This record gives sequence, structure tokens and C-alpha cells, in this order.
Amino acid sequence: SSFILNQDHELVRAYANDPASERLLQDLATADALLEVYLREVGVAPNVVGEVLERRDLLLRGLANDRMFSLDALGEYIAESRNNKHHLEIATVAGARALGFVAKHISGSGQPDGIARFTDFPAGESIITLEAKSSKDTPSAKDIDFASIRVHVDDHAAHGCLLLAPHYPGGPDGNSAKSARANQVSCWTIDQFSEVIRKAEARHISARDVLAIVTTRFAPSDVEQAVSALLANPTWEKRGLYLAILRSIRQLHGLLSDTPRTVAMVALQVARVPGYENVKKTDVYEGLREIAGASKGALRLLDNDDLVLNVDYDELGRRVQDLTREPASPRRKSSFSENDVEENAPDG
Repeated sequence: SSFILNQDHELVRAYANDPASERLLQDLATADALLEVYLREVGVAPNVVGEVLERRDLLLRGLANDRMFSLDALGEYIAESRNNKHHLEIATVAGARALGFVAKHISGSGQPDGIARFTDFPAGESIITLEAKSSKDTPSAKDIDFASIRVHVDDHAAHGCLLLAPHYPGGPDGNSAKSARANQVSCWTIDQFSEVIRKAEARHISARDVLAIVTTRFAPSDVEQAVSALLANPTWEKRGLYLAILRSIRQLHGLLSDTPRTVAMVALQVARVPGYENVKKTDVYEGLREIAGASKGALRLLDNDDLVLNVDYDELGRRVQDLTREPASPRRKSSFSENDVEENAPDG
């Protein structure tokens, strides 16, 4: 039989994309499914089985929400908080921390909802205020007091403000756009911020990238254009580039066996992968450098751009799975999981 995981379950959202936890999550789901079998097998009343499993499920959901590590789960939490002011404030601060800011929740009368700090050596410290406006629909003009938001920025000697709202009234030249530009308040939608958080790890988006938008783009249409460019450039995600590089290294096996593997050879192979036709050698070099750094000695990148692989290809994949977020093949195969069965495992 196959066990199917509910992708909307809080525990699955929290750990499904973490290679270090995904197999543990699968084992937990297997044990959970068989627990019901065992309870019924020993004669526990069906209504008692249902009550126990329901309470256990609520506990797992609560534990997953109590400590949130997954950027996918955090992005979903931000999107789901649009109708709750307190939750949206907390989610905005958590999102700022995920991007690399040192952020804290403030709120209260005459105060911003949060403060976020980022130190970029040697440029020094940058400070932005965080403001969150929750609403089921587009906030009205009176719900967004741009002048008061600007006062919060000045009171905290901040360099800008990241304002979150579901939508903004008016078009590109409406009152919101004019007020945002006049008061230099960067107007983000909740969906834009949520998407940036979800893609932060894959595209290596950091506080520095967000600061560049917050301090220079203010009207909703200007922010939308800047966020779209941030998510679109480059056209590939870092994780995808890492996987393309690893596949290319494997594909070079047996070719020109008397010639050392080089960055240029790998880059040429990566450029043959659909979607990576415009990749540059410098992109591949940077990807190889990061893979080598994460490989714990499995791959070495020499000063002359030669590559030295000290393990087999499967082991290299295992060593860098925290970087690729790709579940690696186990070192010992399983007789239980269909994808991991040993060739000499007994039938059944």
C-alpha cells in the first residue's frame, strides 16, 4: 500500500522540503497509519480510536505551529494572517527575521508594528519600520495614514518603512501612490511579501535585497515591478542550478577520462540543460564553489578551476542535500519503502 501525505497539514508544510527531516516525516506518517491498525487489531472501540487519533493530530498541528522553521510554512502563515491584525504583525516580524533582519514586535499607540535592523559591513546599520494593515478587502484611504507612518520612521531614525496590506486603493496614479511617494513608504502586498519569503532560500534573497526595494520603491506599482524583477532574475533558482551542476558532473563520467574535470566542462554541460541556455560560467563557478563548501571534503575546487571528486556521485548528493533540498539515496537500502528496496531484499 501507499501512504499519502496531506500537503496542507501543518506538520507536512513545516518539514516536507527539509531533506534532513523528510524521511523522518515519512516514518512518522507510516507509524501513524499503522497505529490505527494496531489499535483496531487489539479490539479498541472505533470511537475511542478516532478520539485518540484526532487528539494526536491536533497535538502535531499545534507543535508544528508553535515553532516555525520552514520558509514555505512561514510564507503560508503570512498569507493566512491577512484578516487578523495581531497575527499579521507577528508574521511580518517573523518574515523579516527569515530574510536576515534583527526584528522585534512593538505595536501600541504611536508606535510602528515592528522594527527591523540589518548591519551590512562596511556600510553600517540600516533600520526600517514594519507596518501591517489587515483587512478582508482593500483598505480605505483612512485605514492607511501615510503621514503617521512617516512619523514612526522619523521617530526611530529609520531609513524606510515596509508597509504590508492586502491591496491598495487607487491605481498607479491614485492617492495611495502619491502619498506613498511623498512620504517614502514602500507599499507591499501581503501576497508579494509571502512569495518573497517562500522563494528566499531558493533564490538566495536576503535583507539586503529587500532593503534595496524598501528604500527606493514606494508606490504599489513601483514595488510590484521591483519584486517581480527580484523573483525573475535569474530565471533559474539556485537550488535548480545546484541540481543541474550535480547532474552535469555525473554525465561527464567516462568522457575524456584522461582529462581533469574543469569548471568550463561543467558549465558547457549545464548550458545544455533546458532553461539554462543563458547560464554564465561565473554562475556555474559560484554554484560549484558553494557545492564544494557544503560537501564536507567530497568535492574540491582548485585554484586553476579543476575539480577533484573524492567520493562517488551518490555520496556527493548525500553530502550536499542541505544545499540542494533534494532527498538523497540512503546509504543502506530499505526492504519496506518502495523507492529504497535492496536488490537482494526478500520478496514482500
